[in-house]
Amino acid sequence: LSALSLLPGLFAFFSPQDYITFLNPLARGDGLGEYLLEGWSWREDGDARVGFIRPLASLSYIPEHLLWGAIPWPYRVTSVLIYAAGCLAVMRFGNRFGAGFPAGLLAAAAPGAVHALWLINGRGDLIAPLFGILAVAATIRLEGEESPGTLKRLLPGILCLLALASKEQGMASVPAGVVAFFLYP
Repeated sequence: LSALSLLPGLFAFFSPQDYITFLNPLARGDGLGEYLLEGWSWREDGDARVGFIRPLASLSYIPEHLLWGAIPWPYRVTSVLIYAAGCLAVMRFGNRFGAGFPAGLLAAAAPGAVHALWLINGRGDLIAPLFGILAVAATIRLEGEESPGTLKRLLPGILCLLALASKEQGMASVPAGVVAFFLYP
């Protein structure tokens, strides 16, 4: 239902920030390093660059730009699919505590997601929580296993890094994973 409520905005044009974040740098053919820095940062005090580095969010636009160029609705469809994956991850995680469907419904109705879905450059707001919840879920899955394999042991950390590479809010997955590790069940 949340995704259906977004249908009227599906065909809206890009926001000015979308041009700054990814459209202009990709259209200019900036090198990868410059592209990763340019969209989320600016220059202050002469030559000092300040801002953010969101490599995973930035990299997610490249294949779409190659396919769609300056057609906005496919980018929004991708964001809705990422949003749905996040809601499903919350629902599956909630199943562990007997609250799967209500948890997924609460995630789907989160008012903060509307901004990320309407503004294409808000994709980091969708990717970071997705990887964050997957990191906590992977941490909890380790509980009780006598000798988990190397990949299972590394997976929570890898997912935390992916959350961090998506947006700054991905930092929340680190303490959440630590708390889950020490306090669950």
